[in-house]
Amino acid sequence: MKIFNYARFSSIIFILMLGYCLVTVSCDDDDDDEVGTPTPTPVAGTEVGDYATDFTAPNKDDQNYTLSDYKGQVILLTFGATW
Repeated sequence: MKIFNYARFSSIIFILMLGYCLVTVSCDDDDDDEVGTPTPTPVAGTEVGDYATDFTAPNKDDQNYTLSDYKGQVILLTFGATW
């Protein structure tokens, strides 16, 4: 009856994992000029110092509030959901 050698098995697994890591790191391709790589398009009002895009939102009483009505004032928007 052959006895299983855990030390040898662990060494083999370690070497295989190390080899896999080395191969995946060395094959990493950081080319930004690849065909099919999407280029993000900037959205209006997303840079520091830009004005926010105007929008209208209803409250719970179906009154509409427009962001431009509060120009020059500090407002706090909270978005919540119940699941």
